[in-house]
Amino acid sequence: MEWKRNRIIALLLMVVMIFSLMPASTEAASPFKDVKPGHWAFESVGWAYAEGLTNGYPDGTFAPDKPITEAQFVTMLVRFDCTSPDAFPSLKGEHKSSGNYRYLASKHLPLEGTSRTFARDWAVKKGTAARIIAAFNGYDLSEAQAVYYLYTEDLASGRTGKNTFNDFGANESLTRAEAVELLHRLSKTGECDLVGLKKKATGSDNGSYQLPQNFKDDGTVYFPTPGGLTKPPVVFNPIDSVEIDVGKRDLIANNLDSTYVTVSFKGCNGESIPYDRSLAVRVSSSAGAILDGEHYFDQKLNSKVTYGRTSILSGTDGPDITVKVTAPKSTVYRTDTITFEVLDRDAFGSTFCLTKPVNVSLNYVPQAELRLENEGTTIRATIVRPGGEVVHNFNGRINFRSTGGSQFLSDTVNFWNGVATTSLYPIQTVQPTRDVIIAEVIPYDSRYPNELIGVLNESHSIEVLHDAELRINPSCTSDIPEMAFIIDSSGSMKKNDPDRLRVAKTQRLINRLNAARNIATDFNSSARNLRTGAPFEVVPHIPRVQETGGTNIGAGLITAFDQMNSSGKKVAILLTDGKSSERQIASALSVAKAKGITVFTIGLGNEKNLNTALLKKIAAETGGSYYHISDSIDLGLVYQSILDEITCGVKLPTCSSASQMFVSPSVKITNSDVFMETDIRETCGEVAKVIVRFESTRGYIDYELVHRGQNNYRFIRGLNEMEDIHYYKEAQFLAYDRNGNQIGASRTVTISR
Repeated sequence: MEWKRNRIIALLLMVVMIFSLMPASTEAASPFKDVKPGHWAFESVGWAYAEGLTNGYPDGTFAPDKPITEAQFVTMLVRFDCTSPDAFPSLKGEHKSSGNYRYLASKHLPLEGTSRTFARDWAVKKGTAARIIAAFNGYDLSEAQAVYYLYTEDLASGRTGKNTFNDFGANESLTRAEAVELLHRLSKTGECDLVGLKKKATGSDNGSYQLPQNFKDDGTVYFPTPGGLTKPPVVFNPIDSVEIDVGKRDLIANNLDSTYVTVSFKGCNGESIPYDRSLAVRVSSSAGAILDGEHYFDQKLNSKVTYGRTSILSGTDGPDITVKVTAPKSTVYRTDTITFEVLDRDAFGSTFCLTKPVNVSLNYVPQAELRLENEGTTIRATIVRPGGEVVHNFNGRINFRSTGGSQFLSDTVNFWNGVATTSLYPIQTVQPTRDVIIAEVIPYDSRYPNELIGVLNESHSIEVLHDAELRINPSCTSDIPEMAFIIDSSGSMKKNDPDRLRVAKTQRLINRLNAARNIATDFNSSARNLRTGAPFEVVPHIPRVQETGGTNIGAGLITAFDQMNSSGKKVAILLTDGKSSERQIASALSVAKAKGITVFTIGLGNEKNLNTALLKKIAAETGGSYYHISDSIDLGLVYQSILDEITCGVKLPTCSSASQMFVSPSVKITNSDVFMETDIRETCGEVAKVIVRFESTRGYIDYELVHRGQNNYRFIRGLNEMEDIHYYKEAQFLAYDRNGNQIGASRTVTISR
C-alpha cells in the first residue's frame, strides 16, 4: 500500500538523520538474553526485532536454534511485505494464521498449510523455505532450482562453502535464527514487495536457473561473495560426517533414568553405509553411566566384550549405532561425555573419512522423585530424596487415577515406610491400549518443603499396557501350515522395540497357532536358526533375539526358507524395522516362490527407515499381506490379523491398529480457545463421526469434530465454555461408523499449551 511505503521511507529518512549524528556501529542491538554479541545471527535477530518481524518469547528469549513453524514463518513474511498490512485477521474459530494464509495463497506461495491446516504448526524444511522465498520474488522454482537461486542471489550459503544441493540441507528444519538471517539478506537487496506467482507453483521457471553440473551430486560449486565479505551461513553445520539424535539431554541421577543416543555415520561424500554391514564401535562414558549396547563380536578384532558401566564394544546397524545410556546415581550435578569411536574405519577404505571420536554431552541432575513401578496388577509408589534415599517417615497420601478407564482396588492410599501400593484391575480390551496412571502426592504436614520440591502436590505418571489375547475362531477349520518366524535382531530395535514386545507376542502366536512344525530365525548382520520343532521346543528360544549389529533381511529369509521342507502349506512372517540389500532379498523371493511359501511382512517404526515398496512386493508376490506399525504395542493386532487369515482365510480391510486411523491428532490450548484437529486415513474404513474425549469433574465430556473435507476433522471451542473441565495432560480421539460402533481410538494425546 502507498501509505505504508511512504511511512517506511519517512522513517528511514529519520533513522538516517539520527544515525548520522551517532558513532558508527557494526551490529544491530538484540534485546534477547539468548542472542548475545558474538552469536552468528546477532545482527539479523536485532534487525528483525527492530523491524517488528518478531517479538521473541515472553521470557525474554528468542530461541535461535528452535525450528520455526510454517505459521510463524508466514507471520514474518507478511510483516516483511511492504505491499500489505502487518497482519490479516482470521475469522472466529479459525487457526490464528488463517488470514495471513489466505493472503499468501492468493499469491500462490507454495505453503503446506494452505490446504492442510495441521501442517501450519509443523517445522518448515529448508528446501521448502527456498521455494517460498523464490516465489516471494516472483520465481516458480522446484526445490533444487530454488536452492541454487538463493546461492546466486547471495541469500544463503551452504554448510561448508561447497554450495551444492546436499550442502544446503534441504530436508532439515529451518531454525528461527536461519529464518531471520534469510529475510535480513533479502532486505539488503532493496526489495520488500511481495511479487508472488500467477498460478499454482509447478516449477515453471526452472529453465531460468539451470543447475550446474554435479549440483545435486555433491560436486563442489563455488559462488563469489559480493564485496569479498564472508557472511554467516543460513544452515547449521553438522558434526563432521555424522548425524546425532539424543532422546533427552538431562537425566535424573538415580541409576534408573535413561535415554537413547543414536549416531549415524556417513562416508566422505555423504553416502550411507549399507544396512547389512556393521562397524565395530567403542562407546564410553566419562561419568560412569551404564551403557547398554549389548555385545559385539568381530573375528577380525578377535574379541568379545560384554557391556559394562563405563565402556562397551558394540556394532552399528549399517550406518547407525544406538546405545541406551542410564544415568549413574549421584547427589551432585554431573556432566557426562559419551564417546563413540569407530575401530574398523578402514573397512570402507578412503570413502570413510571420520578420523575423530564423536562426543555427545549429557547431564545428570540429582532430584527428589516419586518412583512409580508397575508389577503385574500392582502399582507401587516410592518417595526418594536426591540420590535415591527412601523417605521412610513421610506423612501423607497418594491419589491415583487412570486416563484409560482402569479401576483401582483403592484410588487413595497412605504412605507406609515411604511406600504406597494399590492394585489395578486390567481393562478388558480387544485392542492394545497404553493406559496412563496419574499419581499425586498430598502431604499431611510441611516437614519436607525443600528437599521434596517437585514431588509434593505435583502430578506424576506411569504407562501401563493392556493387551488382548490372540484368538482363534472355533468355526474355522483350515489346517495349520508349517510356520517360520523371521525376527529382526538389529541394533535399531533398542529404540523401536525397547520392551522387546516382539519376543513375548511371537511366543504367544506360536503357542496359539500350535503348528506341528515351527522355524524361528533371527537376523542382524548375519542370520541364525534359533530352533525348529514343536511349539514347546521353539518358544523357549525366542528370547535369544538380540538388539545389535546390522540388518541383513535376505540372510534371515534364506536361513528360514532352507528349513522349510513340508509338502503342505507353508507360511513365513518377517518382522523388521530397517532396510537391506535388495539383491539378496530378490534371491530369497525366488526361493519362496519355488517352495510355495506365503510371506507376511511387517514394517516396524518410522517408514522413512523402511523399504516399504520392497516389503510390499515380497508380500504381494507370495500371496501374503504387508503391515506397518509405528509402535510395537500394535504387533498383537497384526498377529491377530495374520492368525485370522491363516485359520479362516479372512483378510481384514482395516488398519493394522485402530489408533492408526488418526493422522496427527492434536489438542492445543491458547489464551482464549481450544483447538482440536485430526486427519483420517481413508484405508481404515468409513467414518461417520469423530469426537475428542476430555475428562472433567463430571466424568467424560465429548466434543464432536466438524468434517471439513479432505478427511480433515476439527473443532474450536472457547476456553471459557470449557472451564468445568479438569485439565489433565491428555485427551483421546474416537471414531464411529454409521451404526454408532466405535471403529477407531487414538493413543492418548498430550494437550499442548
